[in-house]
Amino acid sequence: MANDNSLNGGESENNSSNRCILVVEDNQDILLLTRSKLERAGYSVVTASDGHEALTIFAKEPARFNLVIIDLMMPEMSGDTLALKLAEADAGVKILFMSGYAPDTVNNLQKLSHPVMAKPFTRNELLEQVEALTSKP
Repeated sequence: MANDNSLNGGESENNSSNRCILVVEDNQDILLLTRSKLERAGYSVVTASDGHEALTIFAKEPARFNLVIIDLMMPEMSGDTLALKLAEADAGVKILFMSGYAPDTVNNLQKLSHPVMAKPFTRNELLEQVEALTSKP
C-alpha cells in the first residue's frame, strides 16, 4: 500500500523539506523505520512495498522524486531489476540500494551502478548517503 507522508511544516535539519524520496522495501518494519528517519530529517517520503507498486507510483510523477531507495532483495521483482525499469522511465533517476546481507557481500555489490547501504543502518548513515545523492545536480 503506497503511503505519502509529507512533513507538516517545521524546521528541516538540512534544507531537505523540498526533497521527496520513494522508499521501496518489502519488510514493513524496515520500511516504516526508514520513512520515520527520513521524515524526521525533513524529507517528504512516499513508500512502496514491492517493485510493481513502486513502478506505478514513479510512473505517475517521475520528476517528483529526488531519490529512490530500494531494497535489493524483494519477492517478485529484485531491486536491481526495479532500478533498471526506473532508469528506462527516467535516465536521471538517483538510486540508493539497501541490503541486509553481510558486509563482505555488500562490498561485492558495490559493482552495481548505484551505491549500496548495508542494513541495519543508523540514522546518520542513512542521512549521509541520502544527502550525498540528493545534493548532486
